[in-house]
Amino acid sequence: MMQKETISKICNFILTELEWLAEGASISFGRGSMGYKMAQMDNIYAQWEINKALRYARDRGFVIEKNKRYVLSEKGRKWIDHNKFKNLNFEPNKKWDKLWRIIIFDIPESERDVRDLLRNKLFDWQCTKLQQSVFITPYDCKKELQELAHALSSETYMHVFVLSNLDQDLESKLMKIYKLS
Repeated sequence: MMQKETISKICNFILTELEWLAEGASISFGRGSMGYKMAQMDNIYAQWEINKALRYARDRGFVIEKNKRYVLSEKGRKWIDHNKFKNLNFEPNKKWDKLWRIIIFDIPESERDVRDLLRNKLFDWQCTKLQQSVFITPYDCKKELQELAHALSSETYMHVFVLSNLDQDLESKLMKIYKLS
């Protein structure tokens, strides 16, 4: 019997491939063409494993089967985004470029879980909280912040400003926190 983590791994691969190939369009793939694509990319999965993973994805609503073809569902996109979020990391370049990044977000109460995920990820990335929805970092993380906002579907709620100088007292405190000179 195939382990659940193997099914999940194959399912994640399938969903990621569907997202990558479709790029948001309504493109669908037949079981055979997806199996062929996966066989071309990675020979470690047998056809029955791929079929089982597709059933797993369909049964959980991650893909929708229409006329023996699979389409990535909204739930499937969210699952992919969640996995991207979990795997999103930021390794700051310790060489400071003398710029500050201020991250401001205003996520509605109806999306409190997204707001909490964002705030926790900013803490994980060692950003400093200035106010409830305002963080600051000396590290260039524009790309990572864009990926984070996309993974949380919060692009319209988050803004990043880059400043060369701050209030002298604040800058002095932050330089001590980040051990900058």
